[in-house]
Amino acid sequence: IPNIFVNNLNSHQNKQKGNNLLISSISIPELHTQGRLHAMLSPLNFTTHLNKNLLLSYHGGISNNNSFFYVMGSFDPQDFLFKVKFDSHLSLPDINNILINNKKLREYASCKNSIRLCSNKIYISNNRFNEIKIYFNASNLSLLDSLPLSISSTILYHPEATILSSEFLGDIGSSQVAGVYDHNLYNFQYNAKLKGNCHPTDLNSFMGHWWDDTWEDFSFEAGSPYIDFILQGAWGASNANITTNGYVSFDRVRYNNLSLSKGDLQVSVSREQTNISEINLVLEKGELEGNLCFSRSKPGEPRFFSFDMNGSLNPPEAKSAFGLAAEKILSRFETNSTVNLDAKGYIQLNSKESTDSNTTNFSIKANTDSKILYSGIVLDSLSLEVNSTSDATKVRPLAFKIADGNGSGSLVFRHEKDLTKLELDIDIKGADRKHFVQSMQLSETLINREEGQLNLESNGSASRGKLDFKLQAIGNPEDLLSFEGNGSILVQDPELGDIRLLGGLTDFLGASKLPLPSGSISFNRLEAPFILNGDKLRFGNLSLSGGSALLVANGIINLSKNVLDLEARLHLLGNVSVPVLGKLIQLLDPLSAVGNIKIYGTFEDPKWSIQLRPGKSALDVLFPKRTRSDKN
Repeated sequence: IPNIFVNNLNSHQNKQKGNNLLISSISIPELHTQGRLHAMLSPLNFTTHLNKNLLLSYHGGISNNNSFFYVMGSFDPQDFLFKVKFDSHLSLPDINNILINNKKLREYASCKNSIRLCSNKIYISNNRFNEIKIYFNASNLSLLDSLPLSISSTILYHPEATILSSEFLGDIGSSQVAGVYDHNLYNFQYNAKLKGNCHPTDLNSFMGHWWDDTWEDFSFEAGSPYIDFILQGAWGASNANITTNGYVSFDRVRYNNLSLSKGDLQVSVSREQTNISEINLVLEKGELEGNLCFSRSKPGEPRFFSFDMNGSLNPPEAKSAFGLAAEKILSRFETNSTVNLDAKGYIQLNSKESTDSNTTNFSIKANTDSKILYSGIVLDSLSLEVNSTSDATKVRPLAFKIADGNGSGSLVFRHEKDLTKLELDIDIKGADRKHFVQSMQLSETLINREEGQLNLESNGSASRGKLDFKLQAIGNPEDLLSFEGNGSILVQDPELGDIRLLGGLTDFLGASKLPLPSGSISFNRLEAPFILNGDKLRFGNLSLSGGSALLVANGIINLSKNVLDLEARLHLLGNVSVPVLGKLIQLLDPLSAVGNIKIYGTFEDPKWSIQLRPGKSALDVLFPKRTRSDKN
């Protein structure tokens, strides 16, 4: 200390009390050390008072712009007992100026208001401090560019320990937290226990960019969750060294449009990842439990979200919760009910920033006994297993009930850059024919713009018919008319005439002048193998049969235009008695000389015409001439 000025040194005797007094005023304008500290202080002003027992009492301090530090106490040289307490209001800009515009301080902290720091009595006896209690209060304090922080704290120092401990109550953003903070004076390690209501993103400045990324898909509609956390780290070290363990409970949280009514969970944050375990969630529709994990990474490195969850949820609400690949599948489901779920695996959250191709690998098992729509198709129940990788998403085994029938098969989604291809393999047996037709919407071409669902049925009684359906095809799931493949339809129904197309054909044949027995034309079985080529269904051997006749057709149905282009040949079956000819005619085909039956028009307005072979008379039709061979 180079300069100490002692002013107004006086000694006088108090006549009333007979005490000898020494009063002095001390000023220290500058302070220099041989280290890193160079403080340009404002004058330090003290007033001291020495009584006859040599008890020195003092008070004074230093002020600088909006800051001051005031100290008062006493010193007893006989017992070498030193007592002191202080009070201060400190402005961070003033402190920064004192420390020669220290840039690091400005980077770490800023505060619009003064910080208050004060203490109770501090004792120094036998060269040892007693327990020191310091009170700290700050408002509008920002650390590491954080949201404004208000904090009240009591700091305790135990001379026999190396730990500085403090109890605090703080507000930051929408968070209100109380806790205990322990700081090691030698290695700067700290341990903080937090309890209260904390909004995760209020801590972004303290936790690093990965913390902000973790919570970007969450929204907290009912305020901040309740937390009970322990944080450990070291000042001056990388934020990656911070570890966090604790408990969280919350109400009304949304994650990627999945609504969580309430829940609780355990959180563990380390250098490598954030684990969210022992999850118990009550959804608006359903319940979930399990574990989640968010990996930490540097910019450009893959960051993964892994999950192991089971319970029940509503697919439309949860379609965005398990990544893009699962969303493409779940977005096709519509239901007001819940689906039982068992899901595990991982997906990459920042796949656009990484060249790693191994970005997705998960499995989802789901089942429901409630009605559910898939791409507009009504299913009475559903059970499936989804296995997805970066290259493909496979839905198999797949089992479902539709129109009182049983279905099975598989769906395979192949991911190729920006294009997805679907490999479809479906087998349905024993479905109710009418209900199946009403529930199926294989493409937009089966929807009438004015009337909604295309009406393929005539009004009639309840169906007794059954339907089997098979389809193997490949196409773009976003364009239902892009599929190509093959399949078959088998219908057994005594009321096939209720179908507008077939019923009209029956009426047409009955009203024709063909030599047909009255009421002999009826169909109860349809068997139609087909080839699907985009918007065209090609039939090579479509057959309609009944007790009296067989119709064999081939041609094309255009699904996009609802246009029919079929040609058929009608045959009478041998168990029908034709008048006049008796049993002999049963061995012949009286319609063999008839050309094709042309079927054209549209689904809503089908038309038919009979084409006789050129040059055939009526007798030729009934009794076709046969060409004799050399052997006959």
